[in-house]
Amino acid sequence: MKYISFAFSVLFLGFAFYNFYIGEYADSVAGVFFGAFIGSIFFYVNFQEKRSLEFLNFVLLNEQKLKNNAILLYRKKYITKETIVTKFWAYCSFIVVTFKLPSSYLIVKQDDTRTIGFAYSIVTLFLGWWSFPSGPIETLTTLTKNIRGGDKKNVLQLINEMKK
Repeated sequence: MKYISFAFSVLFLGFAFYNFYIGEYADSVAGVFFGAFIGSIFFYVNFQEKRSLEFLNFVLLNEQKLKNNAILLYRKKYITKETIVTKFWAYCSFIVVTFKLPSSYLIVKQDDTRTIGFAYSIVTLFLGWWSFPSGPIETLTTLTKNIRGGDKKNVLQLINEMKK
C-alpha cells in the first residue's frame, strides 16, 4: 500500500508540474495539493510501521522479564504482561484502490487513545465509502472496531501471536 501511495504522489506531482508548464495553474495547484496529501500518507504509514516494529522488538527482547511479571519502562510508559495495547485503523478507498492504514500500538490508559481513535474514524468516515461494493461495508466495519476501542490485546497475547 505504501508504495502505491508513493507512486500516486509522484504521478500527481508530475502532472502538476506539467500543468504548470502548459499554463493550467489551477490544475497545477490541485495536483500539488493531492500529490502532497498522498505523499504525506506514505510518510505517515512508514512512521507508524516503524513505531509498531519498535514496540514489538521491545516486547520480544524483554519477553522473559515480562513473563516473570516485571514492570518495564517503554517511552516513559509502564509495561507489564497484562498491559493492554490497541491499534486503530483508517480505511481509505478510491474507486478500485482500497487500503487500511494501521496506527502504531497504543498503550491503553497511558496514550491518548480516544483522540487517536477519533482521528482514524474521521479519516475512515470521509475516505472509506468511495469503492463499491466493499467501501461501505469495510467503512462500517472499521468504524465499529474503532468505536469499540480498536484491536485490543494484552502484551502476553502479542508475545504469543509473534511466536506463532
